[in-house]
Amino acid sequence: MNFRKFILLVVLICAACITAPCQKVLIIEKPGNRVSYKFYEGNYIRLKLIGDSTVIEGKINSIGDSTILVGYNYEVRTSQIDMLYKARWGFTLLSSALIMGGTAYFAIDVVNNVINGDKPVVRTGTIIASGSMLTAGFVTSLFRYRKCPVAKKNWRVKILDLSSNKNTP
Repeated sequence: MNFRKFILLVVLICAACITAPCQKVLIIEKPGNRVSYKFYEGNYIRLKLIGDSTVIEGKINSIGDSTILVGYNYEVRTSQIDMLYKARWGFTLLSSALIMGGTAYFAIDVVNNVINGDKPVVRTGTIIASGSMLTAGFVTSLFRYRKCPVAKKNWRVKILDLSSNKNTP
């Protein structure tokens, strides 16, 4: 019994000594509100820089004191961020399902009419139904990202260092 306690104590001490690889967190928050989004190393991010119309997107490879490295290509300072786009998984899922569903419905109905020898091969109802689903999917895809305008002072960008091995007084 004592040997088990000793092993458990050794495992707990070893686990406490191991530091987590992701100690810094990029936080986007709206002042005066409880809305905030957290990004860790390895998360996907999409942003636009001040004075530049291109959108940078990719995986966050590292988070520094005031910079983030996106896709090993772009080192972005937090003061350079003009707009951050937060992905909305519900709209992404819905738009993908509608686009795939509309395409599949059209293809299945046309193949079924060809196999059965029905005329016309493409019916008006099929065009209306699948076209409506495709249109709804493409319109829904416009809402896949929430825009967080940082430069207009609507949102704040912070990098928090959560490491426990700081020299604090």
